[in-house]
Amino acid sequence: MSDRVVVRSRLGARARGWLRAASVVLALSGLAPSVAAGPPEGPTEAEREVARRKYADGEKAFDQKRYRDAVELFLDADRIIADPAFAFNLSETYHALNDSPRALRWAREYLKRAPDAPDRADMEARVATEEQALKKQGVQQITITSSPPGAVIAVDGRGRGPSPWTGELSPGTHILDMKLQGYRDVRRPFDLGADHAMDLAVPLESLVAEPVPTVAPVPVPVVPVPAPAVEPVERPPLLPIGIATFGAGAASLVAALGLEIARARAEQDARDATIQLDALSAADSMDSFQLGARVALGLGVGLCAVGGTLVAVDLATAPEGGADEGDSSPVTGWLGCGPAGCVARLSLP
Repeated sequence: MSDRVVVRSRLGARARGWLRAASVVLALSGLAPSVAAGPPEGPTEAEREVARRKYADGEKAFDQKRYRDAVELFLDADRIIADPAFAFNLSETYHALNDSPRALRWAREYLKRAPDAPDRADMEARVATEEQALKKQGVQQITITSSPPGAVIAVDGRGRGPSPWTGELSPGTHILDMKLQGYRDVRRPFDLGADHAMDLAVPLESLVAEPVPTVAPVPVPVVPVPAPAVEPVERPPLLPIGIATFGAGAASLVAALGLEIARARAEQDARDATIQLDALSAADSMDSFQLGARVALGLGVGLCAVGGTLVAVDLATAPEGGADEGDSSPVTGWLGCGPAGCVARLSLP
């Protein structure tokens, strides 16, 4: 950790106070060689090593005042690990390039990633300085996010890209349009002040209806009735049909479980994605898996209920003497399936 502090201090005497605090965040986040690797779903040790090299090369480029090269190297490292230190270095480098919009964006990102950073007051002062620079240009910065992410954003009828999106607009009232497949479209006004940057978070309402609970048919009690004086009628094979129907229902439930697992993975991929197109693709996959899981769940519950009823009726109506004696009580019935599930109707004498 002490080595990292020394290395980071090379970015300049003006930033040393900030850099000491940010270097502590860097070490704790797992980039320092002495810190153990993160959880299995995080970057691999090889990826961490690449990020460390990019980071070190970026510092050298900054020392040599090759600020454009430093920006590219810090961005490459940040794509591997979204570490607060990278956000800090990017803000500092863009400030050296007199790029107020990007310097402000990464300063705000640093505060979001490290809310308890010991240099927070200094970075908030940097944010205020960049905000005033944008105000003099007649614009102010806004960050628009959606839940879930990946929604297509338009402001005042002009497309801005997928959420989250950060950009500069003129102060005043604007109209936000937001669209995401499987969710209700959003159209709402918002006011952007001239003095400070703004964060606008928009929750999205899903269009997928909740599954309608399937009510299992109530078994009809079998009342013994004297058989009419007619030729014995062979009983319908309800037991095999019931077993087959129950098996189909069980298979549908297994499929529903598999689709739900796939949905959860797609949701996690969308949350972890650092590229907006990847986040949008993962969100679309999540919606498809969610709809399929709900349909399979409803179908599985209905089929299991029907299959269990058929087996129960078969056992209740079986002749005491065995299958060879025949069944003089004919049973009729029908099975129908719809969007809400499946329903069976049996008619017993």
